[in-house]
Amino acid sequence: DTFDILHYDIAIDVTDYAGQQIKAATTITYTPLMAGQDFIRFELWDLQVDSVTSPSGALIFSNDTQTLKVDFATQPAVGITDTLTVYYQGHPHRDPDWGGFYFESGYIYNLGIGLTTIPPNFGKVWYPCFDSFVERATYTYRVKSAGGYKAWCQGDFLGETQLGGDTVVRTFFMHPAIPTHVSAIAVSDYQNSDYVHTGAYGDVPVRLSAKPAQLAAMSAKFADLGGAIDALEYWYGQHAFNRVGYALTTDGALEIPTNIAYPSFMTGQPIQDNQDLYSHELGHHWWGDVVTPYNHNDMWLKEGPAEYSGHLVEEWVDGDSAFVEIVKDNQLFVLEQAHVQDEGFRALSPMPDEWIYGLHTYYKGASVLHNLRGYLGDTLFRQAMSGIQADNAFTTLDANGFKDALEASTGKDLDPFF
Repeated sequence: DTFDILHYDIAIDVTDYAGQQIKAATTITYTPLMAGQDFIRFELWDLQVDSVTSPSGALIFSNDTQTLKVDFATQPAVGITDTLTVYYQGHPHRDPDWGGFYFESGYIYNLGIGLTTIPPNFGKVWYPCFDSFVERATYTYRVKSAGGYKAWCQGDFLGETQLGGDTVVRTFFMHPAIPTHVSAIAVSDYQNSDYVHTGAYGDVPVRLSAKPAQLAAMSAKFADLGGAIDALEYWYGQHAFNRVGYALTTDGALEIPTNIAYPSFMTGQPIQDNQDLYSHELGHHWWGDVVTPYNHNDMWLKEGPAEYSGHLVEEWVDGDSAFVEIVKDNQLFVLEQAHVQDEGFRALSPMPDEWIYGLHTYYKGASVLHNLRGYLGDTLFRQAMSGIQADNAFTTLDANGFKDALEASTGKDLDPFF
């Protein structure tokens, strides 16, 4: 509410793979929303800040390994657009369980969620930011790599600069504006399989990125991806980004728009398991990336629809009987296991911090979406889910906002359902 972050330009050097160190300079474009501000504060974890500059010169700062406070030379006026650049380095933070910045098995990449960290947003582990689901910005990535590693990042590829030997800087621009947790780079000796899928709203470019030895296996396991795109565009509306992309990593999956992180071990798993996972992550392009929960205690607002996306794709690709089976299996799993593993019967909202990534969030969330479909009927359910995307694109919703948006899209009183 005090500043709007418009753009992050992240120049990052990941050439020190052996030492697992980064050096980076992030230029932040911002506009003040309130007058009388003497400083701006960012989250930045466990990285050493060397200096902060502005177009008018160096700025005074303090850094406690969690928060970076930058003092302004003069108070900025409301509505102006200005920049500052933070120069920093170090070994990026990892969540003890899952998430953070990885140098691993010939990959360099980040996952913007820390599964056991509260709040879970993990933009802060590799660049200074307002790290929340609410704040959105566009991004430029300038990734310096060597040793056969090259960046294949989200967004549009703008070109590369050779710096001598095998050192290269590759630049990408990501738009529209996205939250910090789905801002990401991916660096390896990737090869791409590119094709175009023609859907209900026109052509959708598709890219699968993997190490050369795994690309064929990856492509084979994504054979029905076109059906997943068609199913989710049918239920949720037009895909919002300029590509559907997946990049193999070691520890995915995460819903990074245009470049979903996808675990490399899945190339050895059955086609059905892959269909479930890539459909879940693709569903996040609508629920999580375009419409985002206001905070982590309503995580079901993205994980429930994403998990149900796998059910909708099952119905689209494999038919009604397969759909009925996956819905029944999910409901039985919720009844038998959710309260055991989550140590009690949990309402979806607000979910206590320690259970935001529990079974209730995913699988009870999917069951509630299926029940909502039954309550509304297919026509109104489709109208509601696509209408919410259109009316609330690139914003956040809490549980009450979701209910209000459903009522606005359908004209129905949903108090009895909720």
